Amino acid sequence: MKFADLLLLPQTATGRIDQEAARDALPDMPYDVLEQVIVDHGANDDFQRQYGHLDLEVIGWELRRTEASALIAATVFNDFAPWFESVARRTRHVLNAGWRCIDTREAVVDHWREHLTWIRAPVFLQVGPGGSAATLHLVEGHTRLAVLRGLVDLRVVKPESTHEAWIGVPRSL
Repeated sequence: MKFADLLLLPQTATGRIDQEAARDALPDMPYDVLEQVIVDHGANDDFQRQYGHLDLEVIGWELRRTEASALIAATVFNDFAPWFESVARRTRHVLNAGWRCIDTREAVVDHWREHLTWIRAPVFLQVGPGGSAATLHLVEGHTRLAVLRGLVDLRVVKPESTHEAWIGVPRSL
C-alpha cells in the first residue's frame, strides 16, 4: 500500500483517516506510528506531496533510543523548515525566562523540564544505508525535534543523550 492509497480509506468529519480502516489496511504498523502519521496526516496535502510514492508495506518500524546529535541532524521537509527554526529559536529563552517558552501545554513543559526529552517518540525514516545521522529524515514530530535541537544548542541537553524515536527502515536498505 502506497501512502497515496490512504486517500481511498474512509475519513472522519475532521479529515483524519479512520483509525479502524487504517489498522485493517496496515495491521503490522505499530499503533503509535499509525496514529501519528497515518491517521493524523494520511489525508494531509503536504504529507501526500512528500510521501505519496512511499510503499508503506516495505518499511519495518523500530522504537530506538538514539543520540540527540543523530536526531537533530535529520533532514526536515522544506515546507516545515520555517516552523522548525522558529521553535528551535524559541528555546533560547529557557535559561532566562523558564521552560514555558517551549510550549503552551503544561504537561509538555513539565515533562521536558523533568526528563529533558519528549513525551511521545517522533517518527523518522531511514533514507540511506547504515544508521548514521545523515540518513534520517523526520516524518512527524517537528516541534519535538526542534525543541530538542534548541536545547542541545543551549547545552541544556547533551548531544550524546539518548531519546526514543520511531525509525522506519525500508527492507531494501
